[in-house]
Amino acid sequence: FDHEYDLYDFHKKTSKVLGMPTDIIHLRQLANANGGDGNALSGVTAVSVAPKMPKQIKEVHASSPVISPRSERGTKARLIRAMTTSDHERITRWAVVIGKMLHCKVIDFTAVTENTINKTRLQANNLKQRTPMLSSVRERARLVLEQAMQLAKTIANEPEDIFDSDWEVPNLLTYLFSTEYVDTLVLVANTARKLLQSQPILAEAEVPCRVFGDIHGQLRDLLLLFRAFGGPTLEATGPTFIFNGDFVDRGCHQLAVVGILLSMKVALPDKVWLIRGNHEDRSMNEKYGFRAECEELVGENMGRKIFESIHNCFDQLPLGCRIQKKILVVHGGLGDGSWKLSDLQAARRPLSGEDLMKPNNRWLLNILWSDPIEDGAAGVFGVHESPRGNVASQFAWNITKTFCARNGLSLVIRSHQSKIGSLGVEVMHEHMLVRVFSARDYENQGNDAAVLQITSNGIRAGQEVLSVRPQVLRSVTKLVKRDKNDPPLNGRRNRRLRTHTSVSSTPSSSGSSASSVRSQESVRLKLSSHSR
Repeated sequence: FDHEYDLYDFHKKTSKVLGMPTDIIHLRQLANANGGDGNALSGVTAVSVAPKMPKQIKEVHASSPVISPRSERGTKARLIRAMTTSDHERITRWAVVIGKMLHCKVIDFTAVTENTINKTRLQANNLKQRTPMLSSVRERARLVLEQAMQLAKTIANEPEDIFDSDWEVPNLLTYLFSTEYVDTLVLVANTARKLLQSQPILAEAEVPCRVFGDIHGQLRDLLLLFRAFGGPTLEATGPTFIFNGDFVDRGCHQLAVVGILLSMKVALPDKVWLIRGNHEDRSMNEKYGFRAECEELVGENMGRKIFESIHNCFDQLPLGCRIQKKILVVHGGLGDGSWKLSDLQAARRPLSGEDLMKPNNRWLLNILWSDPIEDGAAGVFGVHESPRGNVASQFAWNITKTFCARNGLSLVIRSHQSKIGSLGVEVMHEHMLVRVFSARDYENQGNDAAVLQITSNGIRAGQEVLSVRPQVLRSVTKLVKRDKNDPPLNGRRNRRLRTHTSVSSTPSSSGSSASSVRSQESVRLKLSSHSR
């Protein structure tokens, strides 16, 4: 993980290199014998040596003029806590060693058989699904990308940066998807669904690549990130793009965002990977705005048709992506970490929201919903209930370490959470987990947008070393000192107050037209009420 990052300067239209702020990299504290915090760890697991509790306790007398009974109880509690911490440290170290040995030396015949079956099934689907792909649909998708990149250029040349919620392009859908934008969106969604059916639920990507976090319908941020750090190209040597879920909801340009991403998938099927997040879910989209925007922009009937076409595609999205066999990208997290990558590879799609809520699929739900417990406090281990709801969980550093060891991974990248004033990226769990978020000023939080550039850094000790470098687009809140009398930044201002971006042309049309839980419903509502 690079300890520098690239920051795009909107006014100078260039990027500059800055040192990584110290608060971005979280360090774990160890408990010492007195129950206090020990030294912070930076990528290396240390073991605190616990004192011999029986001897220590025998030396404490109730008649002592210095130590009261209350102090005695406190001392005993601290010693027990230190011993428990030490035990967990030792257990985790051994679990990591054993996990690495199992991954390197033991052949899992069940996993090998399942992988062979899955590959055979996908190869059959690949031939069946890709052969009839209409060249006109791919051509439409390429035209969408051309228009999107032209719009990105226009935005980057504007004199001032503004909030996505204050920005509007007249006739945006027509500009991006042609005058037949309903047909284009439906065709692209249906074609993308067929492509996804032919590809694995655990995608495989190679470097160089860029990983995007949550976008949440903030089109201007997405296009600026393309313009600042590199967008999609039809060249075979271009980088791979991985979008880590939550494409829609809450933002002001949700349909345009998902239309562009699906067009990227159709135009570049092996260079673009769309990973499912917790907001690629019907009930979430009905509650947080995507369905309403579809019906508002194209009418109730056609809006419902587009919404269903896109959701049929969402149900086929992969739940993870493995980069160069060493980095796992998932939207939420690891849950209890007891599953293996071979388990994920064997999961069957389509997966609706109701399917994910089935008891035997709770581990899949946690891939979308779970969160890591941040480093800092000593003595935090294992799996805990999440404030998002009792079907989601939180996992500590030892879960991440043992999961990576058992699955031959060096890093987990996840999204799913934004923080007030953050850089859009955080490192934790002894440099084995990174969070990335790509929507600026999300829900008034004044956060930057970030993507992760992953490249090869050569061979060391016989193994390829990958470099993970954040690239950041500064928050508008941090750039502009707003007047105290300005209205609050509620993320969806009145359309009349937005700044309009003028575009000079529209694309010509081409081709022919052709929890969230139920009652579990109460649990679904509890999950969605805490979503980010």
